[in-house]
Amino acid sequence: AVPVPAPPLAALAAPAAPREPAQVATFSLYLRPRLVGPAQLAMLPQSEAAAWAAVWAAAAAQQAKVWGGLHVTLCSFAPKLGTSASGHHGGSLTKTLRDAGEAARQVYVAHGQPPSSRWQLSSQDHLSWYRRKGIVMIKLPTTNPVLDCLAATIRQRGMVNARASSDYHVTLGDVSQLPPLPPPTTYPPDDAPPEPLPDPLAADLRAATWSLVVTKMVAGAVCIGPDREEVVLAW
Repeated sequence: AVPVPAPPLAALAAPAAPREPAQVATFSLYLRPRLVGPAQLAMLPQSEAAAWAAVWAAAAAQQAKVWGGLHVTLCSFAPKLGTSASGHHGGSLTKTLRDAGEAARQVYVAHGQPPSSRWQLSSQDHLSWYRRKGIVMIKLPTTNPVLDCLAATIRQRGMVNARASSDYHVTLGDVSQLPPLPPPTTYPPDDAPPEPLPDPLAADLRAATWSLVVTKMVAGAVCIGPDREEVVLAW
């Protein structure tokens, strides 16, 4: 008799791959300046005005690559309230955004401003700039009541690492990727004390409209997504 071969042994099932912990999206609050155009074009020679405008364009392009554009960071990126992830924000981002906008309006009116207007930096607000490790930043005023109010409200609502208003700044970017300035102006030296912001840049920032926004960083992404909720500081 011809021997019958034994049936092949069933293949052993591969062990299940260990389950990766779920990656959670993180959120932050920004204060964004919306520049309305070079404020001093009419007072400057065309070539000089174009040079200052190029600074804003280069800075916005640098910041857009990761952070969606020019901004002031108001708190750290963290998971939103209601997720099971540790280190989440202690309050609703959307409610915090609206509360901060309303608190800013009340402070603005309380300081004698008309109730139907928009908040702007004033000529009394001292603006300076500085450079750290090659990165040029604009320091916002440390005694502005609206900025102080925003910082206090965001901290009280439990946002993670809410920034003090004294830390508020707008990052322009890597000095090596910013255009030359009109002579004799130069960028501030590295690690030196802050210097007064040049008048053309200061005028543009004072003319800006400002918005509070919620920003989202998807897990594994290299840049944030489009702004989500927005509250314009105009009433």
